[in-house]
Amino acid sequence: MKRIKPTENNVIPTSQELATLDKRFEEFSAFAGEWLLLKGDQLLAHSQNYHDINAEIQKRGLTDCFVDYVPTCDERDFILI
Repeated sequence: MKRIKPTENNVIPTSQELATLDKRFEEFSAFAGEWLLLKGDQLLAHSQNYHDINAEIQKRGLTDCFVDYVPTCDERDFILI
């Protein structure tokens, strides 16, 4: 698969979600230890249990959403090598 650089004509689907995570960082920090389900700039669900998020995806029939985990304070200092 050839990688392409995003332009205005070929926007990566998650770019809006990544921008939302960056813009709403302070707000989303309240969900430390939880999974977030985003679509565009909307937070659709959050839960400590990933299976709840997956069930929400299935229930809504989503195919183009973004899931992110908000680490706790202890997890933020962890580096995986």
